[in-house]
Amino acid sequence: MQAAEALGLKAAQAAGVQGEDATAAAALRKLPISAMPYTEPFTARAQPILDGTWISSGIAEGFAAGRQAKVPLLTGGNSNEASLFRPQPAQLDLVPEAARPSLNAAFDPENTGDRTKIVHRLSTATLVTEPDRNVARLQSKAGQPVYLYHFSYVTPAEREKSLGAAHAAEIKYVFGGAAQKFAPEDVAISKAMNAYWAAFAKTGNPGSAGGPAWPRFAPKETAIEFANDGVHVRDQHQKARLDWVEQSLAKR
Repeated sequence: MQAAEALGLKAAQAAGVQGEDATAAAALRKLPISAMPYTEPFTARAQPILDGTWISSGIAEGFAAGRQAKVPLLTGGNSNEASLFRPQPAQLDLVPEAARPSLNAAFDPENTGDRTKIVHRLSTATLVTEPDRNVARLQSKAGQPVYLYHFSYVTPAEREKSLGAAHAAEIKYVFGGAAQKFAPEDVAISKAMNAYWAAFAKTGNPGSAGGPAWPRFAPKETAIEFANDGVHVRDQHQKARLDWVEQSLAKR
């Protein structure tokens, strides 16, 4: 709470509002969100907090307690979600020495030694991909059909310098259409995604969409990957990375 309040005060000051009293609160309510410009990373901004009243638990805790909506779920993320969090290679120095061999085995199986790539993979798995798997497990346990995706497609012109599909990169492919100004190579993946998402919205099952049938997550912990070379069904997708994260978090 103390950290959250400090972020809130910083946001207010950036908008020109000083103080912590009712007058300051009234002044803030009159402002649009655009009045609080931030240059810091997303995670350093004022945000909803776990206060015990309006927000009573985290997402994972709510799912584990069975408080989520009991409906079919389509969920997933991208191969470089770390683009949102901007991790730095120096963060790898915080990993205990004893854990580094297993970290490298999971996140750098090619033995590149590229610390930027490794920390982006670790951040992506820790903050998005493993939590996605956890939610998929909990919703499946609640008896609901779950469909998990992993989006790793990068348009050809950007592949050489890319660390993977950035946060939110999949959205334009889901909605598609001429307004997106796709490269010719992008069109097939967009048509597939649009068809899967539309089928899920209509029926609760993404079906085959003219490609491989999208299996439920349970019981094999299956994902479907939208990759540079097409659409693929993956059982136990990125298991080594996600298990490493899960075990690491359990030790904290």
